[in-house]
Amino acid sequence: MNEKKYFLSMLIISISLISVVLYGCINKDIKTEQEINISEQIVIDDLDGEKEEIEIIAEDVAEVIPISVEKAYEIISSSGDYVVLDVRSQQEYSEEHIQDAILIPVSELEGRLDELPVNKPIITYCRIGGRSTSAADILVKNGFTPVYNMLGGIEEWISERYPTVEGNQPDN
Repeated sequence: MNEKKYFLSMLIISISLISVVLYGCINKDIKTEQEINISEQIVIDDLDGEKEEIEIIAEDVAEVIPISVEKAYEIISSSGDYVVLDVRSQQEYSEEHIQDAILIPVSELEGRLDELPVNKPIITYCRIGGRSTSAADILVKNGFTPVYNMLGGIEEWISERYPTVEGNQPDN
């Protein structure tokens, strides 16, 4: 009986290590899949000599997390350690944006990913939500996590009378 427990413990540890290795080796250039499922069947010999099939499924699901303008405001006003990413154009940003938001237009995002910290949660926004959804998908596909997409964009932010500022992004 102890042999069986030892074997099962080793199997669980091996599966965990395999999952860690697979997670670390996921190609960040894969653009077509958000969900990676790995399924394999292992046949083990039971101590009684019977064969037993075990299906192992490892799943790594990285997805964009939609949040309301209200929730985004709560996070931002509580001085949470988040990056707020405005993915609109320079002109739109200059007219009005969320204080301390970083401007990287969605059309430039893939080439400027190195400007964003990978160890902080990111909240994306645009005018109403289309470009920020695309930007959030790009971030997730390139290993950023967690990534939040503010639904309703700056238009809803303004309609809720949350504070905005005008002007260009300060030079770093």
